[in-house]
Amino acid sequence: MSTFNCQGLLPSSSWFYITTLLMDFMQHSVSMDSNKKTLAVHKGDSIEIELDETPTSGFNWEVDSVDKNLCELVSSEYRLYAHAGIGGGGVRTMVFNVKNQGSASIKLKNMQRWSGEVYQTFEVNVIAN
Repeated sequence: MSTFNCQGLLPSSSWFYITTLLMDFMQHSVSMDSNKKTLAVHKGDSIEIELDETPTSGFNWEVDSVDKNLCELVSSEYRLYAHAGIGGGGVRTMVFNVKNQGSASIKLKNMQRWSGEVYQTFEVNVIAN
């Protein structure tokens, strides 16, 4: 649980409410090693998925399917590897917030949009308590 000193700033009755709101949530980081595995999480946690990507080949990671009642995509960013040269690869990082309890899968695909060709898939089963 996170707390901070706000003594004198708020009425004493507000202290319990604020510390309750600041409960720590976990960030679960997964990569291709977690493909087809199950991840146990809690409502409020975040799931960070990092996958290798080489956009110059035309293949990009995108969401294939996700239960939007359970998980919400909040960001998708690409970062070039520091040692990569022109046309080199990097990593795609997608972050999902767990909104509710339940179970579902996050399915991603690495595909060329113009051809529809899928190079790779990634799936993680999420069980949220």
